[in-house]
Amino acid sequence: RYAGVNGGKRRPVVALPAALARLQAGLMELAPGEPLLSRDNLDAMATDNVATGKLPGLQALGIHPAALDAIAPSYLGAQGLRSGLTAKRKTAGRF
Repeated sequence: RYAGVNGGKRRPVVALPAALARLQAGLMELAPGEPLLSRDNLDAMATDNVATGKLPGLQALGIHPAALDAIAPSYLGAQGLRSGLTAKRKTAGRF
């Protein structure tokens, strides 16, 4: 939802019951081409993947944690990372 709102795409996000989500992922695996979602992806999304800061590592790698609200607007939406590319595409006649 957050990415959609900040990216200018106000589409509804509907929560699915676990059984229906698993069925949907299984059907997506059967579709031709790379699946948009697999049952393995679904299982991976059920596991938290956020650093807690309790273990060493971030500082040792020179990574300084920041709040999502502080940095996401810089790369989501019209003013995101690709906004400079859009201007160049327009001048090249590709847009």
